Amino acid sequence: MSGGRVASGLDAARDLHLRGRAAMSSGSPAEASRLLRKARAIVAANPGDGAELLRARVLITLANAEFELDGLRPAMARLAEAETAIEQHRLDELRISLGNQRGLLLLRAGRVK
Repeated sequence: MSGGRVASGLDAARDLHLRGRAAMSSGSPAEASRLLRKARAIVAANPGDGAELLRARVLITLANAEFELDGLRPAMARLAEAETAIEQHRLDELRISLGNQRGLLLLRAGRVK
């Protein structure tokens, strides 16, 4: 696979991630989930520079959509997947985003302890 194809794939995944975030912001978690799952698949098919960072970002956002659609358990599983990627690839710049998302979802689920 050429570098240009990887960049194009990751660019498409970045666009889908942004559109997924926008869908969540506008109250459309099902649309967000569809876009984010497509972004995740594109990232998986296009490994390369920046792919793991984008994958972790997509997973963190996808957890929010899954919380809205399916509840806390699937959302926490998605965040655990993101955490594994963050640890394995030393994506320290995402640790705060991960913690914020986890805390927000736990708060929204009524788990404040």
